[in-house]
Amino acid sequence: MGWRTPKDEAVEAFMELGMPRSAAQSMSTLIRQQVTPTVDRLLPGIERSPAPQSLLLTSTALTQVLPDLTRDIQPGLDSTRATSSALPCILMLPMVLELGARQAAAAGPPPVPSPSLAQAEATWRREVDAAFTSLGREVRSMLGRLLRGVLGEQTDTQWAGWVLLAAMQAMDVHRDALPIPGRTSQTPGAQAAGAAFQLGRLLTIAAGLELVRP
Repeated sequence: MGWRTPKDEAVEAFMELGMPRSAAQSMSTLIRQQVTPTVDRLLPGIERSPAPQSLLLTSTALTQVLPDLTRDIQPGLDSTRATSSALPCILMLPMVLELGARQAAAAGPPPVPSPSLAQAEATWRREVDAAFTSLGREVRSMLGRLLRGVLGEQTDTQWAGWVLLAAMQAMDVHRDALPIPGRTSQTPGAQAAGAAFQLGRLLTIAAGLELVRP
């Protein structure tokens, strides 16, 4: 039997963020029907892999730690704004559901990252190195250890890292359609939330890079 999760779970999660039900349903549908196919193109053959399970585990773990980690890195940021750092991972839930619905019964070898994703990985390494120079590798190593512990010994952690990076690149491709804080409002609160979102994005990418590191 294929892997299953309740279809309305993403809608409920978005409503907890303050979205009206209609907006939450529209956002979930957009991510499932437009963003997830981009993930498929970035990792051809993903439907024959344990991608839904690994993405659910990594995104859930990061959602729990990113707000506090963001406040540690940006002292003075209030807890409400800091929650925006977890939004990239919260937006992955519809992808998890759609990938789970598409998951094929037959297993296959781990898909090979597309040239586009491989290029993004190299670019992100430079971006993360530049952004976190003052922190050294401590934060990145901590995130890598966290996710490896969550995934367990039976999971190909390098492959799980590629799935996480594919989800992030797919969201970058469709960023104009996603609810990114601080993009349209110039109020101090919105800008603070936007900064937290961008930091959460970088930390999530950094975590994925740690997993794919040989």
